[in-house]
Amino acid sequence: MVGAKKEPAAPRSPEPPPGTARMRITAILTSLIFLTVGVSIPVSDVLAADERSTRSSRDKKKARPTGRMSKSPSKKTGKKLQEALELINEERYADARTILDQALRAKNLRPIDTASLKRFYGFTYTGNEQYLEGIPYFEEALALNVLSPKVSLDLQFNLAQLYMATEQFEKASDTLQSWIATSEFPEARAHYYLAVALTQQDRIDEALGQAKIAVDMSERPKEAWMRLLLNLYFQKQMYADMLPLLRYLVKYHPKKVYWSQLSAV
Repeated sequence: MVGAKKEPAAPRSPEPPPGTARMRITAILTSLIFLTVGVSIPVSDVLAADERSTRSSRDKKKARPTGRMSKSPSKKTGKKLQEALELINEERYADARTILDQALRAKNLRPIDTASLKRFYGFTYTGNEQYLEGIPYFEEALALNVLSPKVSLDLQFNLAQLYMATEQFEKASDTLQSWIATSEFPEARAHYYLAVALTQQDRIDEALGQAKIAVDMSERPKEAWMRLLLNLYFQKQMYADMLPLLRYLVKYHPKKVYWSQLSAV
């Protein structure tokens, strides 16, 4: 009708500014992606199997040295090593070091004797979770280059994990790369640890390759391994590659965060 007042229009919702939807999705992913700063190596992994023994079913595992050497230590040194081992298993670490100190002061020690004593000396610290104190003794034992290939590889792998635990990531990555190149059958977890060490150094492309190897080598990859690879894909904006990982995670680890990430991707 002419002259009639028009009904006021209903207020309109403001249009989202350009890029808002993408920003919201990115925020969801960023808030849920596993931050690599939180990646850590469990203490149970730091002390490898060849360093552990069990006195009884109720006792906790204790660090202990094992393994055979290319040349056996002298009988005198072997006796001291056995005494130290018993003390280590009793968690009498200071007493074990006293025994090893005496043995290291002996005259005419062969390199294999020194390397064996240094190796056990390191166990007196790592068994008590004094990783920084134990590392130099393992380094010295390896530097003598007289331990058998198997013992050397085991000790090198343990040393790499100790570097990880003490946040010496460059040393960890160098040691792990050497271990992987030397080992006949490198383990998937070595590639994961290497990926973590490289990530901590912002070497994202290298880390992504190692994380992918770790996941591909495993029939049922660990959740933490998948989350690390997921994070690396996200940092590289490789969203399509994130999809199969998220589908796996919602299947085997059906948590809300993974469903939210999957819908966001």
